[in-house]
Amino acid sequence: MTHAIRGLRAVISSGDFSVMWKETTILLATAAVFALATLAYFLLLYRRRYAVWTETETAAQV
Repeated sequence: MTHAIRGLRAVISSGDFSVMWKETTILLATAAVFALATLAYFLLLYRRRYAVWTETETAAQV
């Protein structure tokens, strides 16, 4: 939120778009990091949950 407000204030008060782009870059990088962390969490959860199911299914077929 701080970066969004800084960027907005810079554009409104002085028209300084370089500060806005700097803050936008920080916000996008933060969003990308957390999106990748969320994806990694759900992939790990998926693998843990269905790896046990695949092992038991394979053992039942033999």
